[in-house]
Amino acid sequence: MDPPTPIRKQGVWKVGRGQDIPINHPNWFLIKPDAPRQLADQITRVADLIDQDSVTWKSDLIMQLYDKNNTNQILGFLSQKPNFKTPQDQIIWPHSESGEYQVKQAYALLHQSQNQNSNTPRPTTITPSKTWKNLWRLKLPNKLITFTWKLIHKALPIKAELIRREIHCDVACSLCNTQDETFNHLFLHCPFSRAVRLGVGINTSPLLEVATNVETWISKFLESYGEAQSTLEILHMVITTTWGIWLHTNQVIFEGNNQIPHQINATTRDNPRRARIYNRVPQDCQLLILTAVVTDKTGKWQGISFIGKNRAAQIVFVGCQSLRTENLIMAKMTAIREASLLASRHAFGKVVILTNSKGIEQMWQSTKQQPWQLSPFFADLKCLQQLHGLQIHLKAVHNIIIQEASSLAIQATKHFVNVVNYNSHV
Repeated sequence: MDPPTPIRKQGVWKVGRGQDIPINHPNWFLIKPDAPRQLADQITRVADLIDQDSVTWKSDLIMQLYDKNNTNQILGFLSQKPNFKTPQDQIIWPHSESGEYQVKQAYALLHQSQNQNSNTPRPTTITPSKTWKNLWRLKLPNKLITFTWKLIHKALPIKAELIRREIHCDVACSLCNTQDETFNHLFLHCPFSRAVRLGVGINTSPLLEVATNVETWISKFLESYGEAQSTLEILHMVITTTWGIWLHTNQVIFEGNNQIPHQINATTRDNPRRARIYNRVPQDCQLLILTAVVTDKTGKWQGISFIGKNRAAQIVFVGCQSLRTENLIMAKMTAIREASLLASRHAFGKVVILTNSKGIEQMWQSTKQQPWQLSPFFADLKCLQQLHGLQIHLKAVHNIIIQEASSLAIQATKHFVNVVNYNSHV
């Protein structure tokens, strides 16, 4: 008889007279399929296998009813004779001397069994200590750091993980309901999660192509990140966006709260210690404008774009143009000027314009004379401030922050376009 699992359920009969042991009891031995049916029907209790006069097992009968392995176990059961001195039949636990179940011993056996025979072993990858040092050094809320630690250790209650630990639940993803909810699916593969990441300029497609799992991705990021401000901003964004996806998953499960990806992006941005760029946005800012410029292969055309978003991360307007110029800085200033003009026409009072040019930010903040090629652009911006009361804040950011606008500008290098779209419903 193969012992049942798990170990805490293992038990064997201590035979007294056999009167209390049904022949089909789950802790007794199974009768072999080819046993004589007429003979098997006559046996209802273990007592029928015992010669009550000679106090021995009926070996001939047992050999007809059980296979060789079970026959040997029955005939060698305990002291090879029914225990008439203890007439009561009892189930005992074979892993303790007393026969009583012991939690401490069961735990030790389970731990040993898991290490040796587990069908789903724990990951053996050792996370470098540098990863943990860098994680705890991040200037993020403790709940985000703790969340990241749990994610790398696969200690979050993801549905597939719950089922692996024998906690039964519906394994379907809480966000898309189309695939099993695993760590990689929820944080990388799920269409909802991918939309959230794309909304803040994080493209996970390369990770999917090389089958990188989410805990390795974030671990490597932590292990290799430097002190550069732009690198820290990207790392903060990756962690806060991942946390935002997890937060929304729990809101769907426990509150039935279904949001759209743009709303999740707004939630992560509202985190007071997210990427520094959002900390620098004035609280009374009405509009955040992403601007980008991409040069075509010939170097003679520039694709410019700008995307205006309110504080809820809703898109207010979008613009995209193709420019015939080889001067990259002038193209960037054109994007900034066009976006500012559109903001002033629609009565916005204070805007923050993001560009990837540190030089433009410094020129805007400087009181020195600007290069003659750029003077008309700065004069137009000053005019908008004086005549229309538009407060303009120019901020230089990393390319990943404006990646959404860059993707749009690429289209203007492939096709000649000059379009502006304003969303009046926002």
